[in-house]
Amino acid sequence: MNEIIQLLENWKNLPTANPVFEKDYSIEGEQVRMTISISVERAFLFKSFIAICRPEQHDIEEAIDKLDEKKDELI
Repeated sequence: MNEIIQLLENWKNLPTANPVFEKDYSIEGEQVRMTISISVERAFLFKSFIAICRPEQHDIEEAIDKLDEKKDELI
């Protein structure tokens, strides 16, 4: 599980070209919920995409790829 958490932390802390993007994740039992969102101000959420997957490396990597593809639609 430490490898999974490290993978998620690396994704969350990877800088983006645009500082309005925010990334976060949570592990809830047998599910990982990953979120990428865009906000105009820190306290104001504008739009977001959520990926839910199993806590397995392949599934998380696939979710990361899909979220990174979708992030351009947030702007």
